[in-house]
Amino acid sequence: MPVKACCSSFLNTSDPNWWSPTNWCCLGLAFLFLLGCHAPHPPNESRSPAQSCSQMATNAPVERWLPVDCLLPGQIRRIGGIVYSTARRPVKTTAQDCEIRGGEYVAYDRANYQTALKVWLGQAEEGDPKAQTYVGDIYEKGLGRPPDFAEAAEWYRRAAKQGYGPAKVSLGLLYERGLGVPKDEKKALDLYRSAAGLENLEADFGVSAKVERLYRELSQLREALAAKDAELQKTRRDLADERKTLARERAALEAERQKLKRQLENLATGSTSNDEQVDALQTRMTALKQQLEQLGQRESQLLSQLDNLHHKNAQLSAEKSALEQERARLAQTIQEYERRLEQSSIDRDTAVARVPFGNFYAVVIGIDPYPALPSLPTADDDARAIADVLKTKYGFEVELLLNEEATRAAIIQTLTSYAQELTESDNLLVYFAGHGHWDKHDQGGQIVKVGHWLPYDAQKSERTNWLSNQTIADILTPIPAKHILIIADSCYSGALTSGGPIPEPPPHLSDPDRIRWLQVMAIQKARLALSSGQEGPVLDNLGGEHSVFAQALLEVLSTNSDILSGTRVYLRVAEFVTQKVGRRQIPTYQSIVHTGHSAGQFFFVPRA
Repeated sequence: MPVKACCSSFLNTSDPNWWSPTNWCCLGLAFLFLLGCHAPHPPNESRSPAQSCSQMATNAPVERWLPVDCLLPGQIRRIGGIVYSTARRPVKTTAQDCEIRGGEYVAYDRANYQTALKVWLGQAEEGDPKAQTYVGDIYEKGLGRPPDFAEAAEWYRRAAKQGYGPAKVSLGLLYERGLGVPKDEKKALDLYRSAAGLENLEADFGVSAKVERLYRELSQLREALAAKDAELQKTRRDLADERKTLARERAALEAERQKLKRQLENLATGSTSNDEQVDALQTRMTALKQQLEQLGQRESQLLSQLDNLHHKNAQLSAEKSALEQERARLAQTIQEYERRLEQSSIDRDTAVARVPFGNFYAVVIGIDPYPALPSLPTADDDARAIADVLKTKYGFEVELLLNEEATRAAIIQTLTSYAQELTESDNLLVYFAGHGHWDKHDQGGQIVKVGHWLPYDAQKSERTNWLSNQTIADILTPIPAKHILIIADSCYSGALTSGGPIPEPPPHLSDPDRIRWLQVMAIQKARLALSSGQEGPVLDNLGGEHSVFAQALLEVLSTNSDILSGTRVYLRVAEFVTQKVGRRQIPTYQSIVHTGHSAGQFFFVPRA
C-alpha cells in the first residue's frame, strides 16, 4: 500500500476496519519515522532533534510553508470500551503542517470565500470567538468577491460580546470608517480601549493627572490674582489723581466765584452803573455754578466707583484667602503624592522587572546588491547595524538574512518557523531593508493596491518571487507571539499599515501608573508595522552610510535608556526624518488588520 493511502486509511477513524493489521503496520511505520527523526547526531553537530526533522522539510516547495485554513480530523478518544472521534477542528497553520497532521486544506493561492468559510463557519456558529472573528475577516476581505462589511460587523459583534480583543479592534475599525455600520468615532474609541483593557485602568491614572491639573489651576489662580491686584492698584491711583484734580478745580472755581461776588457787590455800591458789565458778571457767575454742579456730579460718580472698588477689594481679599487655603491643601496633597512617588521610585526597578515582557526575537533582512534590480547602497549596512543594536542593547536573539540568504523561499520558511518556535510570552521583530513595489489587484470587481517586498531573487518583470503584504500578514497570523512588529524600510512600505490607533499612556504618568499601564499592555496581543514611508517611494540616503530612516531608527534605539514603546520610537523617528527631508517622506505606524491584533504595544526594553 502506498504511504499516502496508508496514512489516509489510518486517519479515517470512521472506517470499521480502523483496527486492522494494515493500520497497525502504518502506526509502526510512523513510529520508525519519528525514531529516525530523534536519532542522535554525530558529535560535531549541534542541531536539536526537532531541527533534524525540520531540515527534512526544508527541501519542500515553498508553497507548503505558506499558511492555510486547515480542517484537522477529530481527536480519537476512548471512554471505557467505546472509541469515538471528536468533531473536526479548524486551525491556521502551514500547508505542510496541515498535511502532517492529516488535515484538509485548499492551497494558499487557490483559497477563496467559499473554501475559507467551509473551514471556520461551523465552529463560529457554535460560538467560538476566534472562529467568529475569522469569519468576520473573510466577509470583510471578500476573498474573490466584494466585501460584505455589514455581515463582517455582525460576526465581529458576536465575538466582541464574549470579550475577544481582536474582534473589538476589527469592529472598532468598521465604526471608525463607517463600513457596514453607522460611522461612530466615539464607539470606535470605546471598543479600542476595551480591547486594550484600558476602560477601567484609565480612570485610575488620576493621581498624577489630578496633581498636574491642580498645579495648572494654582498657576491660573495666581495669574488672575496678580492681574486683579494690578487692576485694583491702577484704579486706586487713577481715583486719587482724579480726586486731586477735582479738588484743584473746585478750589479754583470757588475762588473765581468769590471774586465775581465781590465784583458784583462793588458794582452795586459804586457811583456809576454799568449794566452790561453786571450782566456779563452774572452770566459768568451762572456758568461757574453749573461747573460746580458738574464737578459735584463727577465727584459723586468717583465716590460711587470708590465704593465699588472697596467692595471689589473685599472680594479679592476673600478670594485671596480662599486661594491661600486651596494652596495649603494642594501643598499637602502634593507633599503626600511626592512622598508616595519617592517610595514607589525606590521599588521601581523591582516592579519593572515584574512586568512580563517575555523573550525577544528578531529576523533582520538586508539586500544589497540585487542580481536583477538596481543596487541599494545602504541596505546591507542598515541591516547589520540594526541587528547589532537589537542584540547588544536590547537582548534580542537575532537571525540575520543578508543578500542571497534572503530569497523569497528563505524569508517565508524563516518567518513560518517561528509559528512552532515561539510561545505566547515571546516577542518578534521583523526588519526588512530592500526594494518594495506595488501593483493593482482585482478583489471581487474592486481594484485595490497591493504592496510587495522584493526578495533577493525578485525580478522587475516577473512577480513570481515577489512577497505581498497580504502574504506577510497571513504568515504572522498563526505565530503565537504576543507582540509582533514589522519594520519595513522600502518603497511603498506604508501599504502594510491600515489598522486603527495604538494606545499610548497619558503624558507625565507617575511611576506606579506607568508600571500598571506597562503590565496591561505587556499581556495584550499586538500586530504592528512601522514603515519608512507611505504608499510611495522613499529616499535611500543623503550621502551617509545609512538610509534616512535607518539612521533615525539607530539614533533612537542606541541613545535610549528607558523602556520604549513602539509609538515613542515612531514619533522620534518621524521627527528625525521630517527634519532631514521634510514631507517628502513621512513614516507611518499602525496595527496590521486581520492578524489577531488586540490593541497591544511593542516594547524595547534595554538590558540592565
